[in-house]
Amino acid sequence: MSDQPSSPRQKRGCLLLMLGAIAFIAIIYAILIFLIKSNQTPENQAQERQTVVRCFERLETLEDSAHRTKAEENCQEMAEQYQDKYDASYKDAP
Repeated sequence: MSDQPSSPRQKRGCLLLMLGAIAFIAIIYAILIFLIKSNQTPENQAQERQTVVRCFERLETLEDSAHRTKAEENCQEMAEQYQDKYDASYKDAP
């Protein structure tokens, strides 16, 4: 084994490789965020709102309490996701 220190050229190459990897990850994240945000049209928002409303309406038709409890949890989760995504309650939408 050699105990010689790395040359500055090797250190610089490693640093550039690490910076390139970080930049690549940042670009991928930016693309993903853009794609998610670009899908938020008023039509999509209305569709998602209607899905949440129908979920809660369906609860009234369920007889079994176990199924009803699980469905209610799912509807609550959908409502929370809608609120997080659109910064609005599904009840407030037109």
